[in-house]
Amino acid sequence: DLPWSKHDEFLAAEDKEWTVDGKKAGRIRQVGPFTFQQVYEAGHMVPLDQPKNALALLKAFTLPDEHQLEVADEAEQQWIDTEAMIKDESIMSVM
Repeated sequence: DLPWSKHDEFLAAEDKEWTVDGKKAGRIRQVGPFTFQQVYEAGHMVPLDQPKNALALLKAFTLPDEHQLEVADEAEQQWIDTEAMIKDESIMSVM
């Protein structure tokens, strides 16, 4: 178990359908800035198995303001403010 204050909340959170271009692409579970995402019909080489979905996932992670993940019930997504973190030197780079 990962020691984290929201551990129990994450375990209790509901998985949501993740879609790309209106088609089911996987599932997503999110609590605060921590997100678990599964890409359907993909092994550990997601870009080879599901290139379009892998690109959508990568864009949503690296460019969250411009590429929001679609969720079937339009659940509100929460994203880390990477620009603020870079200014605060919490992280050095997003890539």
